[in-house]
Amino acid sequence: MYVKVNCGYCDREFGRSKGHYEEAVRMGWKQFCSLECHKLSKQRRVTDVCKTCGAKVVRAKSKIEASRNIFCSQTCSAKYTNTHRTTRLMIAKRNRKNAKPTCANPACNKQIGIDNKRFCSPQCRHEACKIQNEKFVVKKIGDFVKKHGRIPIKHESVSLYSRARLAFDSWNKAINASGFEPNPVRFSKHFVANDGHPCDSLSEKIVDDWLFARKIKHEVKVKYPWNNGMSADFKVGDYWIELFGLTGQLKSYDRLMKLKLNKIKKYRLNSISLYLSDLFPQNRLVEKPGALQR
Repeated sequence: MYVKVNCGYCDREFGRSKGHYEEAVRMGWKQFCSLECHKLSKQRRVTDVCKTCGAKVVRAKSKIEASRNIFCSQTCSAKYTNTHRTTRLMIAKRNRKNAKPTCANPACNKQIGIDNKRFCSPQCRHEACKIQNEKFVVKKIGDFVKKHGRIPIKHESVSLYSRARLAFDSWNKAINASGFEPNPVRFSKHFVANDGHPCDSLSEKIVDDWLFARKIKHEVKVKYPWNNGMSADFKVGDYWIELFGLTGQLKSYDRLMKLKLNKIKKYRLNSISLYLSDLFPQNRLVEKPGALQR
């Protein structure tokens, strides 16, 4: 006994034995009129039309859904792309002509007639970069003061110092523009450490305060054994401590430093040499040997 069934792929009506039909219904199977339809039903391919020539294109369903445009060959794809690219370029060029862009310098409103140009003149470019550097430097100096409780010195950040010079012409002017008082120039003004010792510079004050905070007994401005007026910045026990803060900045200072080190070696004194790199950007005094290891 046969039962009429519609094919699960082509929907054509065909006859099938009642036993096979009932088994397929019970198992939830699709029923096909031929092996060809059964094979085609397993292929997840969809027929579409080429965007350029209109020819039929068979592709996987996932690829057709992912692609905005379908083409039968690379030639059709290239033809379509070239045609629409020309149109897009013409529209973009027309929009640029109609837009009439202005100079990117906030203080200038002149119109620019040349494509791919942001400034009307080199002067405007320089002024715009200066304004940008000013905002950057002021913000960085303010952030440093909030974090460390003091203004930075130029040796702590070479890149910040360079941008400050470009924006304000000098480091001290940049500090003033940020709303703070600049550090004194060289040794024009003295500092006082937390223990009352006078210091010739901010770096000497940092070292003195570091010793005082760790309860390390120390003396300042101690005369050397040779009688030529030279003195050490600090003395802790038998150790003579020198802070060479202007190394590489003044030739006369470098000559004096070399003379002092030769004298120390000649008299066989226990000495510790400190440089700005031992204080900035991170304090590394604890890494120094001898009297500071307490």
